[in-house]
Amino acid sequence: MAGAAGRVVGALASATLLAGVVSAATVDSSAPGRPAAAVCAAACSVVDGVVVRPVPVPLKPAATRRPAPAATARAPRPKPPQQRRTPVAPTARRTPAPLPARAASKSVQLRRMPAAPDPATAAAMNAMRLTPAGYRAFLDRIDQSSYDYAQQFIEFDPARVPIEQGPSEVFVWHFTTFYRNADGPAATPTGDMAVRPFVQGMARRGDEDSSPNHVCCGVNWVIDRHGPAHQLAPVNAKLRHNPPYDSINTGVEVEAARQVDITTSQYEGLAYLTVAVLDTQNLLGRKPLSEIAKGHGEMRDAYLDARPDSELDSRDDFNAPEARLLRQVIERFLRANPSVARMSPRLR
Repeated sequence: MAGAAGRVVGALASATLLAGVVSAATVDSSAPGRPAAAVCAAACSVVDGVVVRPVPVPLKPAATRRPAPAATARAPRPKPPQQRRTPVAPTARRTPAPLPARAASKSVQLRRMPAAPDPATAAAMNAMRLTPAGYRAFLDRIDQSSYDYAQQFIEFDPARVPIEQGPSEVFVWHFTTFYRNADGPAATPTGDMAVRPFVQGMARRGDEDSSPNHVCCGVNWVIDRHGPAHQLAPVNAKLRHNPPYDSINTGVEVEAARQVDITTSQYEGLAYLTVAVLDTQNLLGRKPLSEIAKGHGEMRDAYLDARPDSELDSRDDFNAPEARLLRQVIERFLRANPSVARMSPRLR
């Protein structure tokens, strides 16, 4: 019996199935004694007279991919309607709105500077008669009697004033309308000048809350109402009189309440002093006069034009027209007398 079973198993292993895999076998006993060929087809096997019918096992279907959904045709995005441009005439040009020369800030008022100086100021400058003899006489009259008095004030002492003492680059022209003249604030000067009240008026103009360390104001020179110059600080001292350029400029005040009040004699003294100072500072002849001698108002206007939001106030002393004319007179003097520079003393 065991032998017959083994032969049955071997037959099953050798049977060729239509699907190629045999997993089990059944013995056909439905027709005992019948010939094997009559019982099943060629796919059956007969072992010892017993018909063995293979039972096919269905193959596991291969993994099938889920068919990709059919691509849905996306409707084209409608184009926005094109706006028709209105043709512009060839001669019509879009002109930007003009910018103001200076934007208003908290303390700066818009103003349009005249192209030429006041006629009375121009007349006083054009009446100047600059000569080598006048230059020597002016140098001999420089008054240093108030120098030591002015140095008692922090604002006039370069060793104590909290301003960087850099190289001198510009000599700045002022007149004293913003300070105290000998005859009172904003008064037209009369009589002889008193230098000490002028020094006090400048030094005490600073903020009282910051005393004694306030730094306004001081200046190197003052020209009195008759034309002579008074020296109040060293020629290269950097003092507070032209922010934000205090660390690079020195300066002079001309005693007058208004630009139109400056006399021809004062303009002559100012021209001579400018030559002497610039020569002492080794600036004369090395750069154009327009770069080394400037008016206070001229410099302030240029600064505010570039920085309209600045908190600095506008100034009205020696604006560009007056400064330009004064430089022209000095340049004519230097061209006509090229040896003048060798006559300059070394100022202290």
